[in-house]
Amino acid sequence: MPPFDLPVPLALCRSVDHILGDPHTTAIEPKFDGWRCQVLAGAGRLWSRHGTDLSTSFADIAQASRALPDCVLDCELVAVLDSGEPAFGKLQSRSGRGPRPTPARPWSWG
Repeated sequence: MPPFDLPVPLALCRSVDHILGDPHTTAIEPKFDGWRCQVLAGAGRLWSRHGTDLSTSFADIAQASRALPDCVLDCELVAVLDSGEPAFGKLQSRSGRGPRPTPARPWSWG
């Protein structure tokens, strides 16, 4: 366990008109259509940027993170379709938010 309480505030993205700072020390990364997330690797725990525990909703990711060395990752969860396109709606439906698939109904000879 880290020597501090989790989750901690995440480094959130923001838009800028000009890149400031030394180009050798400034990090730039693309903003995907996903959820900012914090992972306690080794222990397999995930939190949203608002502190919501996502470990159950994303149990497969939590399980995979257990194989990593003990560390805290500030990252982004992104759902990607087979076509390579991001699919934000899949993240929402998986966590129980947003549009849900229509439940199946048994078919009968009416």
